Amino acid sequence: LPAGVHVPALLREERQRRLEALARPARRAGVAVDLLLLEGSPIVAVVREVLRGGHDLLMLPVGDPDVTALGVHLVRKAPCAVWL
Repeated sequence: LPAGVHVPALLREERQRRLEALARPARRAGVAVDLLLLEGSPIVAVVREVLRGGHDLLMLPVGDPDVTALGVHLVRKAPCAVWL
């Protein structure tokens, strides 16, 4: 990498681009989509966001073993309903 390149910033930018690409079809269909890239421990970051935003439902896709494992933890830890 060239001098002065900050790897964590590059990773955040790449993840943001991937989120934008995932949201694009929904936006084209007229769905309002807000994106938020959380950092740190996934469980802690999601629970903090639920508390900060006053959310009453957390939805997670299942199929990916990592996401499913996260979902199982969030069912126990999240201060709102969790839909897997």
